[in-house]
Amino acid sequence: MITAVIFRAVSSKAQATDDKVSLEVQESQLRAVASERGWTVVDVISVPGFSRDYYNYREFAESAADAGIRDPLRMFDHWNKRDFNVLMVWDGSRMGRKASIFAEVVSRTIDAGAIVYSHADGVIDKSNAGMYMAMGGYRAAGELETLKARAKYAKEKRAARGLPNYSQPILPHRIVRSELGKAQRVELVPGQERLWVDLATLLLGDSEQGIQ
Repeated sequence: MITAVIFRAVSSKAQATDDKVSLEVQESQLRAVASERGWTVVDVISVPGFSRDYYNYREFAESAADAGIRDPLRMFDHWNKRDFNVLMVWDGSRMGRKASIFAEVVSRTIDAGAIVYSHADGVIDKSNAGMYMAMGGYRAAGELETLKARAKYAKEKRAARGLPNYSQPILPHRIVRSELGKAQRVELVPGQERLWVDLATLLLGDSEQGIQ
């Protein structure tokens, strides 16, 4: 019997429910491949909304455990016991965002006598692991830098439009959205202008009395 461990992961809670990269989609697609190839899935390592941007796997796994996500620690048991034949992932970036952690996961898996199956790249074994670690690690790290650059650009663009980079603006403001739900501007909540003027007057008045 060929046994498989599925490693499914997303970096944010938003991705966890995104139809394109959700944990459920990753697992269902990988289970379908396992079924086609006659592999028996014996464990699912799930990382729901936690970054893999670490230098090594233990640092990542222990940080995840501190955040209440203990699944990644089980990989050490599988590697030590050599109780699986295939580590299945959606793509290489699920294993790690830095080249070092990416290479470690692949190396530990190969050294445990197993292979890696990437839905994006196919089977990785001893014959092509070196090339995969070099190219896949570079790609995974590059994807992270691209995501960071896009996020920074989006924040700067929102700030230039006078929009906050958070879902709820500071009182007494609200976000005005278009019919499609796109944020357009920030404005004072209608009807509450006098309330905040009175509150400011009260606070400033108390402050001035304290100074005197």
